[in-house]
Amino acid sequence: MTVDTADNDPPVPINAEIAAARVRGMRGKRGIVGDQLHALGVRLGIFYGGSFYYPSEDRSILECMIIPYYQLSRTHGAIVFVGTDWYTQGYARMFSRKAYTTIDPDPDRVRYGADRHIIDVVGNLERHMAPGSVDAIFLNGVVGWGLNTIEDAERAFAACHACLREGGHFLIGWNDLPEHRPFRLAEVPSLRKFQPLVFPPLEANEYLIDNEWRHTYSFFYK
Repeated sequence: MTVDTADNDPPVPINAEIAAARVRGMRGKRGIVGDQLHALGVRLGIFYGGSFYYPSEDRSILECMIIPYYQLSRTHGAIVFVGTDWYTQGYARMFSRKAYTTIDPDPDRVRYGADRHIIDVVGNLERHMAPGSVDAIFLNGVVGWGLNTIEDAERAFAACHACLREGGHFLIGWNDLPEHRPFRLAEVPSLRKFQPLVFPPLEANEYLIDNEWRHTYSFFYK
């Protein structure tokens, strides 16, 4: 399944109220009591060192199809994952046989990251990783949720390009919704340094999960 992003309507600026309403609506599927019990369970689990995963279709694609490909790949040993939260904590175990690094600017999210964790924005990745030293970079759920301007994205994508080896993979996961799409990927000059990658398990270079988030995975290589 591929997504057509060729529509000509300009993106609408992010609306925090719309975003919050969508999150509330998604979480509300469990009901008030269910949400409270789920939140309590996550807090207790994290406190005792457990790993939790977000129950959504796009996360299932990431965790059951995309990550396993890199787990088993013999040519992708150095992995960088951008952005950490309670639902990414378990990825350190999934990549336990890799040189796995996480990066997030929020110091409160260190506990969700890898042993090799960087407290910084991805635009500064070159300060922490040697040029051409990374085999794959995951930038999922960051566009429109931290990378909110073309200028920030330009810096971030350029840093990722510099740190990736020749042939290294670059995954961008983003929501194809006006309020979460402050710019189009094609508008970011540094992304043009990459080539589209047809990701084998999905047989596409762009894959849309047609849910309430319209989450899309775009695959590139250096």
